[in-house]
Amino acid sequence: MVIVKRLDLASRAKTLAFVGAGVEAFYREVGALAEGVIGPSQWEPAADDGPLTGPNSEWFCSEFHTRFHQRPEYPAAQAFAIGIVVGECLRRTGSLDDEPLLRVAQALETTTLYGGFRLDRLTARQIGHRVLLVQWRGGRKVVISR
Repeated sequence: MVIVKRLDLASRAKTLAFVGAGVEAFYREVGALAEGVIGPSQWEPAADDGPLTGPNSEWFCSEFHTRFHQRPEYPAAQAFAIGIVVGECLRRTGSLDDEPLLRVAQALETTTLYGGFRLDRLTARQIGHRVLLVQWRGGRKVVISR
């Protein structure tokens, strides 16, 4: 009964959006029902405007596929990008001490394949990254908003 009500809602809605719609697993689970659905995505290779720091998404996707035999999702790109940021902070400080690394990170404003990186100087929260909106079209995610 609940499933029938959910399908009825989906058939009457003009647009559906789901938090989980930005990952490939969403499409694998729901198949053709994903068509037209919108969701947030932390990272899409096609949205890479060319990073200031580190390799681009094309290189990362190629290397990831060679190693793991699948396309990377955003958690892999996110983890790789933080490695790039930490590496850049280490390069600039020449130190493993927390205070100098934090000072450099708080002053760092750059982009990686994952997007913008900038920390709020008071809270140290990441404020440089922007979430994308994607929509499933023809079995593929298409970036509709940056």
